Amino acid sequence: MSAVAEERPDAVEPAPGATTMCEAFQAVARRYADQVALRNADGSVEITFAQYAERVRGIAAGLAALGVRRGDTVGLMMSNRPEFHLCDTAAFHLGATPFSLYNTLARDQLGHVLDNAQARVVIAEPEYLDRLRAARATAASRACSSTSSPCPSSNSAATRTSISNAPGAPSSPTTS
Repeated sequence: MSAVAEERPDAVEPAPGATTMCEAFQAVARRYADQVALRNADGSVEITFAQYAERVRGIAAGLAALGVRRGDTVGLMMSNRPEFHLCDTAAFHLGATPFSLYNTLARDQLGHVLDNAQARVVIAEPEYLDRLRAARATAASRACSSTSSPCPSSNSAATRTSISNAPGAPSSPTTS
């Protein structure tokens, strides 16, 4: 047992031998499957490591269905909530680079960040979609949202609904 574990019995030990963040995440998720990995501030939402890993697989499948691949960037415009970490972890499992979009950014700043990062997809809570739509005039990215969960999964409506800024794309959400 490490000194950290002796001082904090609730601490999660690292994954020895893991050579990537993904390997480390998966090893820790297996080792601590029944322990709480994420919770919101008031404790009303708790996600175990097993649930975390399962949801990451579903979200990663949804992102892959949207075309996210190694080397892409994925914007995250979300409040401080456990689902942020689910989406962040899913993106890096695909080899993509997730990044935060601060909800305090002005429309032009938001457009600049999206353009500069060349975001393939932006995962956002519904309350931020209007701001993303307004910023899309200067950004070549897509935004996804679902009222039940802000993260896409392989079987959710968020996987099929997107706002595309690609040339010739319609100006309103589409469902394929």
